[in-house]
Amino acid sequence: MISWALVLSVPWLLGPLCWTMAHTDLSAPFDAWAGFAYVAVVSQFLAFILWYRGLAVGGIAKIGQIQLLQPFLTLGASALWLGEALSGSLLGVAAVVVTSLWVSQHSPMRQSAEIKREGRRIRHSMTLRTEKNQILMRNDHEAL
Repeated sequence: MISWALVLSVPWLLGPLCWTMAHTDLSAPFDAWAGFAYVAVVSQFLAFILWYRGLAVGGIAKIGQIQLLQPFLTLGASALWLGEALSGSLLGVAAVVVTSLWVSQHSPMRQSAEIKREGRRIRHSMTLRTEKNQILMRNDHEAL
C-alpha cells in the first residue's frame, strides 16, 4: 500500500518540486544525487515490496517483531564498518530486546496458535478441493 502511495503521489509532488528547483539553488554533487536516488528507489520503494512479501509469507505477528532488531543491527553495522563506539547501556538494552523477541517467538502459546492456523489452512484447502471436484463431476455429468 505504501509503495503505491509513493507512486501515486508523484503527480502532486512534481509541481512543488519544479517550483522549488526554479526558485532555489539546489546544487549538490553527483554522488549526493545518486545517494538520494538510491534511498528513494531501493530502500523506500523496493524494500517495501520485499518487506510486505515477508510479512505475507511469515505472518505479521512473527515477522513484525523482527523489525525491533533493526536499530541494533544498524548500530552494530556502524560499529563494524564505521568504527562507532557502542556503550554498555546500549548493549544491555539490545540484550533485553533480543531476549524478549526470542521468548515471544518460542512461547507455547505461539506454537499452539500456529498449529491451529495450520489446521484451518488444511481444512480450507480440503474444502476447496472438494468443491473443485464437485464442479468437475458436474461438468462431466453435463457433458454426457
